[in-house]
Amino acid sequence: MQQEKVHYYHSLTDNFVVSKNQNYTLAADYSWSQSGKLFYFKAIIITFLAKLISWFYCHCWARPTIVNRQLLQTYAAGFFLYGNHTHPQGDVFIPYNLLRHRSLNFLVSPANLGVPLLGSWLPYAGGLPIPNTLHQLGRFQAAIYQRIASRQGVVIYPEAHVWPYYTQIRPLPLAAFHYPISAQAASFCMTTTYQKRRWRKRPHTTVYIDGPFYPQADLSAKQQQVQLQAEITACMQKRSQASNVEYVQYQSR
Repeated sequence: MQQEKVHYYHSLTDNFVVSKNQNYTLAADYSWSQSGKLFYFKAIIITFLAKLISWFYCHCWARPTIVNRQLLQTYAAGFFLYGNHTHPQGDVFIPYNLLRHRSLNFLVSPANLGVPLLGSWLPYAGGLPIPNTLHQLGRFQAAIYQRIASRQGVVIYPEAHVWPYYTQIRPLPLAAFHYPISAQAASFCMTTTYQKRRWRKRPHTTVYIDGPFYPQADLSAKQQQVQLQAEITACMQKRSQASNVEYVQYQSR
């Protein structure tokens, strides 16, 4: 296997992509459910631009192969989409291209809102920053469930931090799977894999869509979380075996 660089890590939760405003925190009265004509006007414009960029990214630049995209395009209700977090650009633009005619939301770190120029526009493009305090948790979850009820998609990257071109699946925290249980909504998974190219050093990207996965009604809420976590982890681990090139090597210190 070829590799461009080596990343050394102490923990599977290490962060290799750090923004200038990494310690950005949300205001205590931050609202995840903004409204008003000005907000909706900005949201329409920013979302249109995001989807336009995603079209160029997927059809003219990176040109990833998407397997089973029809699973999402034909699903009519709101859903959660879990993915491995391995590409700073693709993890944003590929989901937008999957759902061209529906609204999409992303659970993001508050640090993303602190990114100069772009950060302040994220809420208009569906960015839902994770709350800093327990007092904000209720409003945050209410916003998520409202979007699911409105037949929108909610994208979650449980691994939290981007590990560029990582070819395995890091542990998916159990806490990330309580949203489909509370909302009684379907889940899908999106596994990004990398294949060696003949003429280019940077690998080709193939993304697999699988699902839907549903909580088992005869289990307790906690057991449903464990069941969903196990099913999605197993599916993503199986799909990750499609990677055949290690463009960036990761080594434990």
